[in-house]
Amino acid sequence: MIGLELMRSAMSNLVIGDYIRNMRLIVSLLLLVILVNCSTDQTTKLAKVTDKGLWQGKVVVTNQKTGKKKWVFVSWASDSSADQMKINASAVFDIPVATFVKQKQANHLWLYQNKQYFQSDNGPALFEKLLRFPLKPELFYDLLGEFKQPGPGWSCIEQDEGTHCKNPQSKASLKVDNSLADKRKIIIQRGDKHIEMRLTRSKVELKPSFFQLQQISGFERIVL
Repeated sequence: MIGLELMRSAMSNLVIGDYIRNMRLIVSLLLLVILVNCSTDQTTKLAKVTDKGLWQGKVVVTNQKTGKKKWVFVSWASDSSADQMKINASAVFDIPVATFVKQKQANHLWLYQNKQYFQSDNGPALFEKLLRFPLKPELFYDLLGEFKQPGPGWSCIEQDEGTHCKNPQSKASLKVDNSLADKRKIIIQRGDKHIEMRLTRSKVELKPSFFQLQQISGFERIVL
């Protein structure tokens, strides 16, 4: 009887030992999964904070007073680390409408229908001719990358659909949804004018050639 009890006790100890080892293995696996997920989340968050890339999509400008809409397709190369961007806007059938290039302090704008080429150190002045809206082009480094408050007079709050900012003095507002690393939804409004942009970052590697200036031959040159 004593021998039988010893055998039962030994078997019980083996079962308990196996259980403890299995539990340790399960806990180790769970910790590994958590660490991998945390690493993946961190990588995703890091990917969200850069504007660098070739963005493509559609821009719709609406006059809310008249209900009229104008839209263009855009190809938008951006690299804030080098302070440069290039925006190509085209209509249906890929008909070119405008090209804006920012290279540090130098700004260039081609309006193809008017055959006009503008050059200026005043980025907002040229950008207004492009969007018909008074904006600094540098603002889009933040809208496409790590968002920051636009400047004095603006107040921003975080909402489920993104960041919402208002400027009571200029009666302007903007919203940006950057919840996805490679997609942006940007809405800008001032008075009756409403601009909505939906952009997706292309997988194409950004190259210096993407920021090259267009030809100016055949264009009226205007320096502001």
